[in-house]
Amino acid sequence: MTNHSDRIEALLSRATDAGKVPGVAVAAVLPDGEIVSAAAGLRDTASMAPMRTDTVVWIASMTKAITSAAAMLLVEQGKLSLDGPIASVLPSLAAVQVLEGFTADGAPRLRPARGAITLRHLLTHSSGFVYDMWNKDMGRYLEVAGTPGIITCQDAALDLPLVFDPGTKPGTTASASIGLAKRSKRSRE
Repeated sequence: MTNHSDRIEALLSRATDAGKVPGVAVAAVLPDGEIVSAAAGLRDTASMAPMRTDTVVWIASMTKAITSAAAMLLVEQGKLSLDGPIASVLPSLAAVQVLEGFTADGAPRLRPARGAITLRHLLTHSSGFVYDMWNKDMGRYLEVAGTPGIITCQDAALDLPLVFDPGTKPGTTASASIGLAKRSKRSRE
């Protein structure tokens, strides 16, 4: 272990010992190219299993930052278009529907989107995808359609309609999360 790793591990241990977090792991590349990693605390408080540098954790919305950086590298390399239809690499986004509301008997009213979703829409959260926990219409749609919410991490949760047409509204949405997950799902099939 390097001096840097020792110092980082000591810092992490102080945080876990103080009860600020149950467990934490980090990895970084220093300016000189040295790779350092360290872990402290517990990865599972029930079993008291220790956190390790190779512990797999759920990073939730941090996937947006990672996905966005990776996508922009591909744009820079000319391998992805920022403003072309994203369906060229994510065919499942070619024929998305927009949830316009519900009929009198409670059935979802859907229509085709009035434009293609682009990578720019996904990265700027203007694609029309939303989280059910922050949008009552999407929550109702999931209930009526029997679709699990995105937080369940089930593939069926990726088959959602939009709540507005791509590029027409800004907002905090599930754009990058769903886009990445659809790509990941397709690569597993």
